Amino acid sequence: IALLVISRSEQRPAFLFYLLVVVALSAWMLPRHKLFDISIAILLIGVLTYLIHNPSARRYLITGLCVGVAAVFGRNHGVYGVAASMLALTWLQFNRESGPGLIKSVLYWSAGVLIGYLPVLGMVVAIPGFASAMWESIRFLFEYKATNLSLPVPWPWTVSFGQLGTVDGLRGVLTGIIFLAIPVFGVSGLIWLFLQRSKHKHVSPGLAASVFLVLPYAHFAFSRADLNHLAQGIFPFLIACLILLQSRPAPIRYSLSVVLITVSLFVTLGRHPGWHCATKYQCIDVDIAGDRLLIDPYTANNLDILSRLSEEYAEKGRSFVAAPLWPGAYAALERKSPMWEIYALFPRSEAFQKQEIARIESANPGFIMIFDWPLDGREELRFSNTHSKIVEYVRNNYEAVTVDYSRNSLYFIYVPK
Repeated sequence: IALLVISRSEQRPAFLFYLLVVVALSAWMLPRHKLFDISIAILLIGVLTYLIHNPSARRYLITGLCVGVAAVFGRNHGVYGVAASMLALTWLQFNRESGPGLIKSVLYWSAGVLIGYLPVLGMVVAIPGFASAMWESIRFLFEYKATNLSLPVPWPWTVSFGQLGTVDGLRGVLTGIIFLAIPVFGVSGLIWLFLQRSKHKHVSPGLAASVFLVLPYAHFAFSRADLNHLAQGIFPFLIACLILLQSRPAPIRYSLSVVLITVSLFVTLGRHPGWHCATKYQCIDVDIAGDRLLIDPYTANNLDILSRLSEEYAEKGRSFVAAPLWPGAYAALERKSPMWEIYALFPRSEAFQKQEIARIESANPGFIMIFDWPLDGREELRFSNTHSKIVEYVRNNYEAVTVDYSRNSLYFIYVPK
């Protein structure tokens, strides 16, 4: 989709440019377990390009449908899609020359959103407890007043070369420059788009679509300002830059493309698991739920611990608890989580914890494994502090065991008394 968006502009450079585009896009496809987030962002760029190229009632409907589907995968994607769609709709109505009017456009788009979001609406109606859990998750965001555990924005002027060294310091500066460039580009891009529209000048649909999504996805990058979240929020900005490069004369196009790729690889390569397997450590071939995967030794060790605990204490499909950071543990061992909160990072109220305790009691797990790690180096974010009532219940009703294959002092393993 990204290649189609970039290629369908007025000027089509040589095939070599698209090879460079592939490298640039691939460099930012991380972390390994979040590629679906990146794919949804690219899907939204594609469908907005489709709408802007020829705004019609049918295309408004399809655009809304894709936004609704995006919201099924993640509410944040739905919100970003809605925000970008409203920008695009406003822009298309501004000095409108063709296409349906405002009311008709909004109605068709809204109908599409409703259709795309039907899977979630169906679960709200049909699955007991889903509606209340969904509302609770929304309410909690307003109570916590954030969508993620925030980190300080790594602005380029905050990098300490004395602590990081030259290479890591330079990488930090470049990362900070990208964090700075995204909002600046997003704001200036929107102003430029509306100025061009006011003058009835043509703008590449792919460029307009990308610009409309830059600021919405910048929220994701800044919600937890690290490289992983930057990578998931950078694609509208990245694709817009590549479209702009495509229209430049060949010397400028290729020289700046090489600069973009060099910076991208320098910043991101160290986070790619394939690079780690080739340069940092020997990856291990492991069978996970019937699939053969190459994984790092640390993850392989954690899976081995969980598998051996399951064989000893949770045979024949008996449930277990792995908290707070391992939602993949349940998938790997093909078990259902006793708790609703499978990624327990945020502090929770006593009432919520009591509900989770009731679910644990009902499931009667064979073992409970708690990784009591201070996330981001913050003591208040240890599981024993964010979920103190659950830990108290576990310690009162389960006994701690020591296993010879768990060498991490932060792993606490409990079995029923």
